[in-house]
Amino acid sequence: MKKYTKRQLLLTTLLSGAVLGTAALPAFAQDNQAQDDEIVVTGTRIKQKNLVSSSPVTTVDHEDIATRGVTRIEDLVNQLPQVFAGQASTIANGSSGTATVDLRGLGSSRTMVLIDGKRMGPGSPNAIAPDLNQIPAALVKNVDVLTGGAGAVYGSDALAGVVNFQMQRNFEGLRVDAQIGAYQHNNNNSDIQTLLQSSGNLTPSMAANQLDGAIKDFTIAYGADINGRGNITGYIGYRNVKEIRQSQRDYSGCAFGSGTNPGGNVTCSGSFTTPHGTFTDATFSQFFFTLDEATGNTFRNLDFGNDRFNYNPTNHFQRPDQRFTAGIFAHYDITDKDEVYSDFMYMDDRSVAQIAFSGNFFVTSQVSCDNPFLSAQQRNLICTSRGFGPTDVADLTFGRRNVEGDPRQDDLRHTSYRFVGGIRGDFRLLKGFDYDISTIVSKVHMAENYKNEISVSRAQNALLATTDANGNPVCRADLVSDPTCVPINWFQIGGVTREALDYVQGQGFQDGNVEQTSVIATISGDLGEYGFKMPGATDGAQIVLGAEYREDDYELRVDRAFETGDLAGQGGPTNGLAGRYDSRELFGELQFPLLQDAPFAEELTFKGAYRYSDNELSGGSDSYSAGLIWQPNSLVRLRGQYQRAVRAANAVELFRASSIGLFNMTFDPCSNGSGPGGVGIAGTAAQCANSGVTAAQYGNITANPAGQYNGLFGGNTALNPETSDTYTVGGVINMPGALDGMTVSVDYFDIKVNGFIGTVPPTQAVNNCVFNGDPFFCSLVHRDPASGSLWINQNGFVTATNVNTGSLATSGVDVNANYDFDLPNGLGGMNLNVTGTYLIDLLTESLPGDTPFDCVGIYGDRCGNPNPQWRHIAKATWKTPMDLDAQVTWRYFSNVKADPGVGAAADSFDAELGAANFFDLALTYRGIENVTLRAGVNNIFDAEPPLSSSVGAGFGNGNTFPSVYDALGRYLFARATIDF
Repeated sequence: MKKYTKRQLLLTTLLSGAVLGTAALPAFAQDNQAQDDEIVVTGTRIKQKNLVSSSPVTTVDHEDIATRGVTRIEDLVNQLPQVFAGQASTIANGSSGTATVDLRGLGSSRTMVLIDGKRMGPGSPNAIAPDLNQIPAALVKNVDVLTGGAGAVYGSDALAGVVNFQMQRNFEGLRVDAQIGAYQHNNNNSDIQTLLQSSGNLTPSMAANQLDGAIKDFTIAYGADINGRGNITGYIGYRNVKEIRQSQRDYSGCAFGSGTNPGGNVTCSGSFTTPHGTFTDATFSQFFFTLDEATGNTFRNLDFGNDRFNYNPTNHFQRPDQRFTAGIFAHYDITDKDEVYSDFMYMDDRSVAQIAFSGNFFVTSQVSCDNPFLSAQQRNLICTSRGFGPTDVADLTFGRRNVEGDPRQDDLRHTSYRFVGGIRGDFRLLKGFDYDISTIVSKVHMAENYKNEISVSRAQNALLATTDANGNPVCRADLVSDPTCVPINWFQIGGVTREALDYVQGQGFQDGNVEQTSVIATISGDLGEYGFKMPGATDGAQIVLGAEYREDDYELRVDRAFETGDLAGQGGPTNGLAGRYDSRELFGELQFPLLQDAPFAEELTFKGAYRYSDNELSGGSDSYSAGLIWQPNSLVRLRGQYQRAVRAANAVELFRASSIGLFNMTFDPCSNGSGPGGVGIAGTAAQCANSGVTAAQYGNITANPAGQYNGLFGGNTALNPETSDTYTVGGVINMPGALDGMTVSVDYFDIKVNGFIGTVPPTQAVNNCVFNGDPFFCSLVHRDPASGSLWINQNGFVTATNVNTGSLATSGVDVNANYDFDLPNGLGGMNLNVTGTYLIDLLTESLPGDTPFDCVGIYGDRCGNPNPQWRHIAKATWKTPMDLDAQVTWRYFSNVKADPGVGAAADSFDAELGAANFFDLALTYRGIENVTLRAGVNNIFDAEPPLSSSVGAGFGNGNTFPSVYDALGRYLFARATIDF
């Protein structure tokens, strides 16, 4: 008997008609009304009555947005099963200050974002993906999510699909929309609280009944008719979000450790950069000391298990944010056949990402041996016992948190402008054709002020201390040229003065612009007017032809502190740069009905598209698609499509200067404690020698307790475009008889991105070098010559600059069922809806020829965020006869396991994140004329998110993944919409 793979079985089932559908639901129309009530749907530029997309489209309407209590649009799209975690308000360490959307887990840069069918520009000089903060949630009419490539229709960036935000236009009158909300959580996890109590991390801020993180959102929209020939609609909006720190939730109160501890136990862990300091020599192997609390100014041996700095409490779980938005949408008929239109959207958003205190992160410094702050014991250990005299300087490597100062704060501000202007109407040279010519200009200015860092250069100066003639501590004039230098006492508990702190603290500033300008011209029409019609069809072929010019400009300016890498907590220098490139593109679409109103073919239609792109840097490329729609009867519609999409590198990928930064890796396999169960060394001496570890270094390399290592990152102007192939097949069935009102659709998707732009994963480079001795990977690993470390100073690092690597691939099935029915006895109506995605595979081939690793049901170093095999969002809405609607929503994530490549023990705390369930309740009341009142509770049972000590990879924060799971507790909100 023939054996089938799970993919073949699912595909066979779909094709056999047992389950039907490709779209999550039939595609909804945009609010782009053309003449004769023709419409355009997401995924095509063709206008036609009753057009249905041939690609899978999921639509979320304004009611869904309002009922969910959404003020941040990313909170809505991240709940959809097709969307994976991106930049969001819950990210602190590594935040760009933007909000992004990532379809199918292929990366935010491979998802195109549109506003009313027109491209959004880049989000930030440091994060090119469009910033969803620019979109006011209260003005969104629909959100269409089209998964699968759409590059032939919309151009570069649409490899994974398109998210199209349709805005509410054509207002007449005044609308006021106001919402308030806050999070409530009961800190009653007894196991975690016992752990916090025993480790001294239980704080008063972990109140049993915590109410915090207030969110206020106000929008005013006004619209007016213009002499019956047009409309102008304007809006202004304000949003204010209060912070939540990890100290305000018991399960994030300390940094979990011992994730591989057999028996599933978890401990409060942290960093060796302790408040009192961890002192060692330049090779990081001869001695480990910290300050003795009993004396205050002598060293004692470091307790590796207990002398840790808990970096969690100060980190933001929700960043504070203040946003202003404003905009105008207008259109006007200048003749009976021509219309001018324009959009203007403005946003000013400021968010602060707070993380733990800065400090000396094991920087090797020079300490003067006549330093007056050294006790006799300290002077002997650092200088005398090593042969240094009073006038000498000795090297000392130490990690110490700047607890006398304030936590680090990344103050991020983005100011954006988006302008659309165009004219459309009848193309008088060709009967049955119309034209549309428009320009889109988007510009974002970013200003970043990074505060409360330690200046590496000034900290070095402050350690070169001596005494003046009066016995006062001063900086050594023979070694320090800075006349403002103030010596610092890091050798005594409580020894740091305000003056010394002010001297060694530093901050960095960078700003920049990213601008995109597009000019698009299309003509579209009905070839049936000229005889292009099949004998068995009533409609003729529809066609769109167009051209597009697009220019991207990028600029980043940095101050000296960033440029020289003088900020201790930044991991390395940040270089300023500028660049520009343009693209010239020709495209076309064809829809050709083959049969209509025939037996077994109410509709049989071919659809195709083609785009040629000529990118200034990467040259020419072709995108194309072909699909077929077959509707045998009024109940069943089947369709399938193939698409080739192309993505050229963006400005950051091209122009980013090379510099040292940090990457997450659970452990260096050649470090102590990297073996099974955290004991021993994972690699043998011979294996570690492959990566440059000497015999003297083997056994003396310490792992970074924060799981962060040095990487050399940067752009590459020689990058080639990525290409993707997407297959979708399925259909939709309208249930007959007793189930009239039910629509079921199923969509199979298969996407593969070749030559994807990224880096050779540093973790893979290290492991393949150590365990396999691969020369290519070993050429990327550069160990510190003195210590063999990959994180002490910046001499040890892994090269991870941008290259065209291997492939990304994913496949699965989207399921959507929608059922509307009336209740008996006049009790109103019900709507039941479920949208889910079953992942078959999520594969990464790091380099061509590598064995791909599958991230379905996995989280961790290689796979990053949790990737549940099954996710769904199910809703039941009761539309009562009393102007009151009630809705219950169930959000589900199946369990995920730790990446097997990390080697977590089967019974460890991190081995598995269990299935997560979140339930929401919302009420909508329309019993007052021109007023709609809404209230709700999301995560009504205050369910905690799955917890892990291994959240360094992906968008982890606070021992969980808050961009994936609800991490803050119940969200209570109330909203009023008033029309005047």
